[in-house]
Amino acid sequence: MVKKCIPLLLAVVLLFSGCGGGTSQETQPTGYTAGVHQPQVMYQGTLYYYQATGFDETIPPTFSLAGTVAQRSDLAPPQEDWCSGLVEVGAGIYADENNPAFIYVEDSQGIAKFSSRE
Repeated sequence: MVKKCIPLLLAVVLLFSGCGGGTSQETQPTGYTAGVHQPQVMYQGTLYYYQATGFDETIPPTFSLAGTVAQRSDLAPPQEDWCSGLVEVGAGIYADENNPAFIYVEDSQGIAKFSSRE
């Protein structure tokens, strides 16, 4: 009985060994994998980027909560307001209408300053 089960078990193992590859991503001509590589948030039609300044910022008093991240995709840059790449859903977005060059984002890591490239 055991000898009859060994070939069956071996066939199952071989069958599932080819199904792994779910974690690898296709590389682009640049050598990087496809997708978002820098945290970013779309707010009022502008894409804001995290500049690796840390998550220990203080929100200035002129900035107020404008809303929260509603959708996250790490495969492509955000295309709509309240969407992000590499920023968790529910993260607070703080803005100052008189200073549109920056926003602050508050998530489980802390508070970070994001800037536009415009």
